[in-house]
Amino acid sequence: SDAVDLDEKAIRALLEVSGEADRLAELVVLLEERASGGGIKAQTAALVRMLKGIVEIVAKTAPDRVESVLRNMSSAIGGLSPELMLELLSGQRERAEGAADLVLQVVNRMSDGTIAGFVAKNIVAQKGATGRLAQAFQALVPEIDRRRLLVEMAESRVAESALAQEPSFPEVMASAKEMLTTYSDEPFVADDYARELSTARTQAVEVERTSDDPPDRVSSWLATVSEVSLRRLDLQLLLDLLSIESDPTRWQEVIDPVIYHIEDLLLVGDFDAALQLVEALVHEAGPEGDHQRRTIAASAIERLAQGQMMRNQAVDFRTMDDQAFESMKKICYAIGPMIIPPLAESLSVEEHERVRQRLTALLLGFGAAGKQSVERLKNSANPAVRRTAVHLMREFGGSEALPDLTTLLDDAEPHVQREALRAILAIGTDQAYDVLQRAMATGTERTRTSLMLALVGMRDERAAPLFGYIVRHVDHRGILRDVFLRSVEALGTFRDEPSIDLLKEVLYRGEWWTPRRTAKLRGTVAQALKRIGTPAAIQALQQAARKGP
Repeated sequence: SDAVDLDEKAIRALLEVSGEADRLAELVVLLEERASGGGIKAQTAALVRMLKGIVEIVAKTAPDRVESVLRNMSSAIGGLSPELMLELLSGQRERAEGAADLVLQVVNRMSDGTIAGFVAKNIVAQKGATGRLAQAFQALVPEIDRRRLLVEMAESRVAESALAQEPSFPEVMASAKEMLTTYSDEPFVADDYARELSTARTQAVEVERTSDDPPDRVSSWLATVSEVSLRRLDLQLLLDLLSIESDPTRWQEVIDPVIYHIEDLLLVGDFDAALQLVEALVHEAGPEGDHQRRTIAASAIERLAQGQMMRNQAVDFRTMDDQAFESMKKICYAIGPMIIPPLAESLSVEEHERVRQRLTALLLGFGAAGKQSVERLKNSANPAVRRTAVHLMREFGGSEALPDLTTLLDDAEPHVQREALRAILAIGTDQAYDVLQRAMATGTERTRTSLMLALVGMRDERAAPLFGYIVRHVDHRGILRDVFLRSVEALGTFRDEPSIDLLKEVLYRGEWWTPRRTAKLRGTVAQALKRIGTPAAIQALQQAARKGP
């Protein structure tokens, strides 16, 4: 269910909100605003998911409160826009049975006051009644007599608003009342066409009564108006319009329906159809496209890349099968590198391992373009995004990433420092180790300390070669003396047997004129050999004890 992934804190918050009509209304309005970038269908789907999730939680944790919660919901949806209300009411057939039943239960509990408030609020906001408001109102109130009563109630509420103080208020209200009580599509439908529609309905009834068509023919006819067939026809219509419309102004008007349809296709999982529309836009934005359409198409692709729907797809990576994921990758690659920042941001907050793996694979697939975009992410003000940039640089691999990773070793965020450190260790070359040595030599005391603490704290055997490199190349008497001694200690902590010969050599270093420093050095090396504890390490200690330095 939609509530499965909610933690206890989120469940308590939803239960608290659902018990207060005003707070629930605020949440509904906020949801409509936040989901506005995904189109009206995405907004409706998000609203239905939220309502369904709340009811499921209440049914499981406080079943005696379900009725009061449904009434609070019926009051809350009175704050919706007419467009979203109409989509909520008209999209019932497309929804699963449980969701459709829930919407019906909520709408049936809307009181006269709630509906009148819905109408009044929108009249004030729009300074009149729109066709959408009239359609939504008539869908909520099919009874004509009741409509007149509710319009009167709405008028009394509008009369209490600032709109009533304007000189045009009587005309505005008279027009609104007429629109709400008598609205129909007659002004927009020719008489001849209306007669054809009526005749078609009559003929359809006669055909149904005749019923002499064989079942396979009826089945074939029904297939032509199935959801899949209609979606295919919508797709073909939009592809044709993108192809044959030559007027740039009209071509631009097609873009909104195209983007909304792509988002709808992604929502229902029809990735192949969405890819066809995306590729059509990409073609027009490229060198082979019409020069008058190029800018319009490029802007449309950018809208897709920055839209909420593309970000939401990352959530679906958890349950998406491999074939669907491959199709989604094709869509992302068709859109191009501009989609990398939103995907990287999704990766930076994602905790589910399967989703992280898929997002990483998707970003790596951009190749050189992806690498350049990732390098820009390291300058993000968000530490989580910078850590993600390091993670991706490490995945891209190679010594070419060393300069960018080096700059992040001095990052103010310790987590970013550690990620950069791990990435450099993963490269594992002498060049990489030299970068770390120079970072410790030239960095601040804070940088040196934090890097050493991170190295020792990682307990990662991959760090052993680095510590060996430091012991070989760093002067035990210079400013990196503490780094040198900690590296010796780390070799002992990791029990790095290949380092025994190196430690034996260091055991005999020292200067007679600095007895304390020399004693500290040899004592540290001896402790490291003792920690390693293998026969070869013990033999080195015994040999030093017998022969002396």
